[in-house]
Amino acid sequence: MVTLEKLVQALAMARETAPEMPLGALVAFLAVANDEEKDQPSMLKDVAQRVDIPYTTVLRHLLFLSKIKEPGVEGLGLIDTFTWPLDRRQKYAKLTPRGRSFLARLMKMLG
Repeated sequence: MVTLEKLVQALAMARETAPEMPLGALVAFLAVANDEEKDQPSMLKDVAQRVDIPYTTVLRHLLFLSKIKEPGVEGLGLIDTFTWPLDRRQKYAKLTPRGRSFLARLMKMLG
């Protein structure tokens, strides 16, 4: 069972990894991780609807979590975003190896 103490420890670990990470970015990361665990593509529009965050905000959070936050500014490298091959207007996200490692550490702390 997840206790509040474990949750606080997991959030503290996330904060140590990326002190500037907004809570919304962590929520978006966990939504992408949840889709990946179910072997489903993580469509950004769907993530935005599920976590009740505007689509443009989800895009900004995922840029923060990706390898390049903006030109010349490195991101966290936890996810990669792609254009959906069947509909180039759609974007989806996947965890990187670093993202899977970060998720494993979070899950271990939650026990």
